[in-house]
Amino acid sequence: MTGDDGTGTSAGRLLLGRELRRLLRESGVDQKQARTRANLLLPEKAAELTAQRVSERLSGDPGSDFSQLWALAEALLIESGKLSAPGRDRLRRSAVDRDRARAFWHGLWELARTEPPLAPDPRLAAYLQAAARFARSHPYPGLPGTPLPPPLPEGCVARQVLPLPPPDREPHASTGCAGAAGEPRPATDAFTSESPVTVLIGAPGSGKSTLLRVHLLDSVDGGPDGRRKRPGTVPVLVPAIALTGTASLAQALASAVTALLGRYLPPGTALAGDFFGRRPRPKGTWLVLVDGLDEVADREARAGLLDRLADEAATDGTPYRFVVATRPLPAGELDVLGPDTARFELLLFTPDDLRRYAREQFRDLDDPDRSTELFTASVAGTGLGSLVRGPLMASMLCGLYAIAPGELLPGGRTEVYSRFIDRIHRHNSHKRIAETQQGAIDALEEPFQHLPDRLAVRAAAERTRLALPELVDSLAHRMFFDDAPATLDVFAAHPSALRPEQVPGPDWHRFLGDLLRPTGLLSVQDGEPAFPHRTFLEYHAARHATRDPKASAWAVRGLLDHGWFKPPAIWPFGKCWSRPAGRALSRPPLGEEEARMRERGDMSYAGFVFDLAESAGAAPGKKLLQVARKGGAEGGTFIALQAALGTRISPETAAAARETLVRAALGPRRIPGRERVLAAETLAGLGDERGLDAFRAMADDPRRLDTLDPWHMPLTDFTRAAPPSPYEMDETRRRTRRDTVARLDAVIRAAAPGAATRLYASRARSSFGRLLGEGAGTRAGS
Repeated sequence: MTGDDGTGTSAGRLLLGRELRRLLRESGVDQKQARTRANLLLPEKAAELTAQRVSERLSGDPGSDFSQLWALAEALLIESGKLSAPGRDRLRRSAVDRDRARAFWHGLWELARTEPPLAPDPRLAAYLQAAARFARSHPYPGLPGTPLPPPLPEGCVARQVLPLPPPDREPHASTGCAGAAGEPRPATDAFTSESPVTVLIGAPGSGKSTLLRVHLLDSVDGGPDGRRKRPGTVPVLVPAIALTGTASLAQALASAVTALLGRYLPPGTALAGDFFGRRPRPKGTWLVLVDGLDEVADREARAGLLDRLADEAATDGTPYRFVVATRPLPAGELDVLGPDTARFELLLFTPDDLRRYAREQFRDLDDPDRSTELFTASVAGTGLGSLVRGPLMASMLCGLYAIAPGELLPGGRTEVYSRFIDRIHRHNSHKRIAETQQGAIDALEEPFQHLPDRLAVRAAAERTRLALPELVDSLAHRMFFDDAPATLDVFAAHPSALRPEQVPGPDWHRFLGDLLRPTGLLSVQDGEPAFPHRTFLEYHAARHATRDPKASAWAVRGLLDHGWFKPPAIWPFGKCWSRPAGRALSRPPLGEEEARMRERGDMSYAGFVFDLAESAGAAPGKKLLQVARKGGAEGGTFIALQAALGTRISPETAAAARETLVRAALGPRRIPGRERVLAAETLAGLGDERGLDAFRAMADDPRRLDTLDPWHMPLTDFTRAAPPSPYEMDETRRRTRRDTVARLDAVIRAAAPGAATRLYASRARSSFGRLLGEGAGTRAGS
């Protein structure tokens, strides 16, 4: 007998899996519920069914213990009404039915066991070798004059994750998280979780991509203990953007992996859709490591991708599990994955982690221990202590220190990137950039013997080389705002990189790639440029936005001035500040690109813009101070988080933002509940105890949260004489309460604030629910 569904499964196993999956559908329960019920039916000494074992049985793997298979089948037969529960077989016929059913499933079990599983696809070994070679390359760029970063996992520090409470569950009384969550755990837990989809949330530069690569290596080579982390899974690393198209998941994986691993694969090895459409091994699953969900710029596209993953994970017998790595996303975006999705926050370096990491980076210096101590002291002295907790920033600062140990470290985040990129591009004598680029120009013009053609080709090539930094910045800006594909076609469309008519298109693209490769600013593979990290793209995009004083002023205006809006209830006499631009009412008219800037103007990019605009003479300081003082909870949060990010925010502005937040969180003035919660959350996240005090005050007096939101009030104008109708007021109150509940729920399940914040927010949420009456949470969100 042979299989016929392309899964690499023999016919007996195929039949067993199909029958079990059919029964699961008829029962109306999910896999978790089926496992719970089956474990209650197991004999006393039988091993319990785990989620992995249930998945294996549903895929046709019979296992070595028939009692496990029968318990699962019996539970599903009971749920579907085909058998009565044990102990209720009052009629002889019921007992006979149970015996017949048991005999039927025993026959399927025997049939599946007598047929040996088919061998893994012979391409699997080639894939694993190529994946390991790719993963060993360090994702962070190195500096000229310093030793190359060691291949992964060398030089890495063991990471930890924090389990996060799922949506719609109150935190545990002692930890602030659901159940036993809340204590840091080894990062490997994010990959060995039984959840079909696991989300790994980390700040920019927190090492998410590196962690995915290290896990891939551990799975292929075995971890430090010599054992694979989860033998039943085979990891496959893909960028999230590669899964947003219309191709099937298997075909999308094939295309993305071929693009990443093509140069590492043996000649003639094609990883087509059929390879990823079946299980990698008879008992195995693909662990799809989806990197950079936040890099999918369009919110609808992100939602569509999450829907796709959730649907695939819920499919009976699916060969896939997913781990999705992302920066923090707006509240509620991940809820589509369901309440049982495991969520983890990737924790940043502790001081001990940083010392261990720096010691590894300095191991080739004369005195690594002394260099480590001097480096950590220097970091503390420059105020970079919070920034260097991220592995990307730690890597850059270690590189800058290793080049010039006696030189002062940069004074802020933007200066770190500026100095690091300057070292890579302008002071990289080891790569002989000028000579390499000159050779590319000579090779381009060599075929042309007619002097005018030769001069035209050389002039175009020289123009492109001189404009290279500007071209890179422009490409980054377009990629950031338009989510444009990173191709050399986009690069060549710039006025300074236009192809001369004498040169064929493929030759010009090859020349552009030859110009870019030695710079270290980005890599070029198969005609597609790529930045070494998302934050480098944001930095270069900000450089383009601040390329001159006029452009700088426009960029600052787009990020700050257009944040001022007039809610309907206070128009035309007042205004408030809100970011990002999500308010449709009374919004000032924005051009299309300006509107995209407001939507995509995230914190990291905005911080680079403010610092670079200051250097360009645009001086955003006054505008930032105005937002800090008069921007309310949203404005205070924006400025306070920019300061925490490492943006050059003046002490006066930072203090003004903190006071604005304190007034919003604890002051007597009546403000909408969502704003009060936001202010308290921000303070708590910054380590300010007044944030916790504010949540305690909300729990003690939930009426502080029940003020109507002017954004939801009916539009006011000079011609309206009558007050709002009772219906309009009820609708305003309903929407206001809905927003407040949503904001509290977001704090309870957020990654950043900490267990104590989640606990007190949960108490405030409960008090607010009691104020609204039984079922208030449901009504508020309806």
